Amino acid sequence: METDLSDLNGPYLSMIGNMLPAGRYTASLLTAVVETSNSGNPQVVWTLEVENPSNSQKHLVKKFTQLSKDKMYWLFLELNLLEETVTDLNDLQEVLKSLTGTRVAIQIDYSPGYGYPIPKFARLISKPHRVYTGFGENSLNFEEDDPLPFF
Repeated sequence: METDLSDLNGPYLSMIGNMLPAGRYTASLLTAVVETSNSGNPQVVWTLEVENPSNSQKHLVKKFTQLSKDKMYWLFLELNLLEETVTDLNDLQEVLKSLTGTRVAIQIDYSPGYGYPIPKFARLISKPHRVYTGFGENSLNFEEDDPLPFF
């Protein structure tokens, strides 16, 4: 006897066109907080709002940075890219809170076996409390062939 899956057609078909394709995007940082992972380890959970330019839909994407002795390099690179310096990690929550509204260029990829996007920071675009002068409107854009670091 075959299983009737017709009641799942609606949810499944609604995903078509709603998935954020792999590629480069501009994102706004909504929140960044230190939380405990499911395995009990501290991590930074970055919540990013990404607009899909092909259909103007906004997507929430989460990025996770593990906080352990052997992973501090990645946190350092991400904070450096975001032009932040933390000299005492007990101050990290406050620094992360100040990043709300920061705009970044990100690369979205999908790894085999995972159905969710894996974002990597590529470039700082702007910070919410900084005045930018001498820039043209297009200076905050990035080109497809730009060499970008990814963290």
